[in-house]
Amino acid sequence: MENEKARENAKEEKISQVLSAVAEAMVKEVLSDVPDSSMTVVSGNRDSTIVNICVNGNNGIFSLAADSSKWIDKLPAVVKVLCDSEKSGEEIYDALLKVDLPIAEVPESQSEKFSLTASKTGFLRLFCKGTLWQITPKNVKSVELFGVSLISDYAFSECSSLETVEIPSGVTEIGKSAFSDCRSLKAVEIPSSVTAIGDYSFKGCNINALSHKCLTIKNGVAVKDAVALYCASQASKITIPDGVTEIAESAFYACYSLETVEIPSSVTAIGELAFRGCSSLKSVEIPSSVTAIGAYAFKGCNINALSHKCLTIKNGVVVKDGVALYCASQASKITIPDGVTEIADSAFYSCYSLKAVEIPSSVTEIGIGAFDRCRSLETVEIPSSVTEIGGGAFKGCSSLKAVEIPSSVTTICASAFEVCISLKVVKIPSSVTAIGELAFRGCSSLKSVEIPSSVTEIYGYAFGDCRSLSDVHFGGTVAQWKAVQKGGDWCKDVSAKSVKCTDGEVSL
Repeated sequence: MENEKARENAKEEKISQVLSAVAEAMVKEVLSDVPDSSMTVVSGNRDSTIVNICVNGNNGIFSLAADSSKWIDKLPAVVKVLCDSEKSGEEIYDALLKVDLPIAEVPESQSEKFSLTASKTGFLRLFCKGTLWQITPKNVKSVELFGVSLISDYAFSECSSLETVEIPSGVTEIGKSAFSDCRSLKAVEIPSSVTAIGDYSFKGCNINALSHKCLTIKNGVAVKDAVALYCASQASKITIPDGVTEIAESAFYACYSLETVEIPSSVTAIGELAFRGCSSLKSVEIPSSVTAIGAYAFKGCNINALSHKCLTIKNGVVVKDGVALYCASQASKITIPDGVTEIADSAFYSCYSLKAVEIPSSVTEIGIGAFDRCRSLETVEIPSSVTEIGGGAFKGCSSLKAVEIPSSVTTICASAFEVCISLKVVKIPSSVTAIGELAFRGCSSLKSVEIPSSVTEIYGYAFGDCRSLSDVHFGGTVAQWKAVQKGGDWCKDVSAKSVKCTDGEVSL
């Protein structure tokens, strides 16, 4: 039964391919003498083939029946209409409807495989019907839509060159993030037919003002029910409108152009990640009316100092109750303030600009992933006060060349220095009893390592893929080395063949 169904599906697919190939050949023949024209098969089945016929930026989505006699005589008229540069978009659309070649919708299943074509000047018109799915046009500056009833989620997301868009009056809904990160889009008129606009539809655009029953943008900020939802601007200075009481979670996330922001006294709460990744934001004044600031609200900004009842930033580090919570700076060198006892999990995660960090002797704990993916970090001195280095603490610090683990540490946790590809020297103290799973995996520049006799357990892949590791020393006897519990593939693909002990050598 299954084989029969598979054969039937294969037959249908073959028929569709043949019909599509015939339709493609016939359309291309008509277009052969038409400049700046193209044709793309979007999808097909045994009943019809969906095609995009484009002439100088005019894109028409049509359904061509399997019986070509039903449309071949209409095709020249369609091409002639699409070629008419004197007509407006509305006039072209009306003329296409009169030709009576069925205008079609791009199937959702094909939308990611299909791209619209703009003219040489970046102009694009689209004549179709139904839902406009996520079809990212290339090099487009101006878009006019006709026949569309719904603009789907992410439809034009990240079309960074898009400057203008005309939305037809038949559209009833604009999906989530439909125009997000269209950084050149300065203005848009939303027709009254639209009854729903999704979250973040215009986040990261360059729109200063917009007034619609479903969305208000003021001073470059999308506002609803007294909440600043997101930034729709590329301005370097933003003044959050008076009357706003809350800055929403991730509202200004990754607004790279933002340098200064004015927060009115009406604001009482700043949400999690509200300004995260605003790498140009150097200063902010938080009014006393604010009583709550969410986690990581200013992570990845460029703020050196801030003092507020809800938040303290010192030396570019957010500190609370003796814990360095996260980095709010783009500085290449960070000095963690004295008095800090703990560096929180992921505190400096992906701080790409960080080259050097000074950790005070008050610190006793470095959290999980604390410096994970700090790819520019070259030097770090871990003080003897530190008793715990969390898993993945320095994972992916690809510029780190040397590290000395203090004698206060007893365990090197899992992935602590994984993929530190520049690490050449590591000093493991005699206090260490266990080397965690993947602890030094992928440290491809590590040539030698001295493992103290205090170590009784080495977990799987601890030194796996350390391809330059040719010299392994153990501070105890061969008998002690053999007693060490070793996880699977702990030394996979290292170049060393043996370990040198105090009384001889033994194979790895």
